[in-house]
Amino acid sequence: MKKTVLIFGMTSFVGSNLAEVLSQKYKVVGTYFTEREYLPQDYSMVRCDVLNKDEVTKVIQFFRPDYVIYAVGESSLVKAKLAPKLSEALNTNGALNCLTVSERAGALFIYLSSAYVFSGENKLFKEADTPFSHTAYGTAVSNTEFLIQRSSMHYLILRCPVLYGLGFSAGKKNIFEIIQESHFEGRKVKLENSVELGFLDIHLLGRFLMALLDKGVLNRLLQITTKDYMTMYQFAQKYADVFGQSKAFFEPATELFPQESKSGNHLCFKMDISNTESRIGIMMPTIEETLEFTCKRLSEKSS
Repeated sequence: MKKTVLIFGMTSFVGSNLAEVLSQKYKVVGTYFTEREYLPQDYSMVRCDVLNKDEVTKVIQFFRPDYVIYAVGESSLVKAKLAPKLSEALNTNGALNCLTVSERAGALFIYLSSAYVFSGENKLFKEADTPFSHTAYGTAVSNTEFLIQRSSMHYLILRCPVLYGLGFSAGKKNIFEIIQESHFEGRKVKLENSVELGFLDIHLLGRFLMALLDKGVLNRLLQITTKDYMTMYQFAQKYADVFGQSKAFFEPATELFPQESKSGNHLCFKMDISNTESRIGIMMPTIEETLEFTCKRLSEKSS
C-alpha cells in the first residue's frame, strides 16, 4: 500500500510541483487556502488555514499521512520585507502548528528552508554554521529551523537555493517564468547582478527528497543546492545558451536585493553539500546541468 504525503499549500508553485513528482511513488493529498488552482492531476484536497490549529488537526486526522510537507509561506524577499508580520505568521507560526500536530500523529514533518538564512558573506556555509540573515524572509525561516530542531524528534529540514520551474498560478512568477515571459513578449527585463545563488529545478528537489525518504533520513538539516553559483542575470544568460534563445532581453542591475541592513556590495549564498551528497548517494548538479534537465523535461512533456 502506498504511503501518504500531505502537502500543506499544494496549490503553491513548490507544492504543486512536488505533488507532481511525489505522486509517481506516493499517494499525494493536500490543502489550499483561498482558491483551488487547476492542477494537472485529480488530487484529494481540502481547504485549510494553517494559522488555525484546529483546522490543521482536522486535516491531519482526516488524511492520516506518513509525511507532511509544509509548502505554505511568503518566499518573496520583497513582500516579506514589506509585511514582516505576515511573513512570520506564514513561515513560522503556521509551520509550527503543522509540526505539532504532525508529531502527535506520528508523521514525518518536512520543512523547506532557504539559503537566505545566511548573511551572504563570501564563504561556504555549513549546516552547523549560525544563521545570520539580512532579510525578513531569511530571519523568519531561520527562526523556524531553530524551533523545529529544538522541539521535534521527527523532522527533516532542507535548505534550498532558488527553486524554479513552471507553476499553475498566474499570481506569482519565479525567475524561470520571468525569463520565459520576457522572451515571449519580446520585452527587456532587469535582473539582479550582484548576488550569487544556486538555482535548482523544483522537480530535481522532488527527486532528491524521494531519495532521502527511501533511505529513512530523519532528524537532520541538510543543504541541497547546485555545485556552482550565479547571479540572476548570469542564470538568464545560461538559460539562453541551453534553450537556444536570445540574450538581448536581459539587462544587469544592482541594488535590487531587499536587505534589512547593508552587508556588502556583492553577496554570495553558498552552501556546503557534502553531507547531502553522502546521504543521498547522488552528486548535486551544476546550474548548466539542472537547466539541461529542465529543457529535456519540458520537451518530453510537450511532445
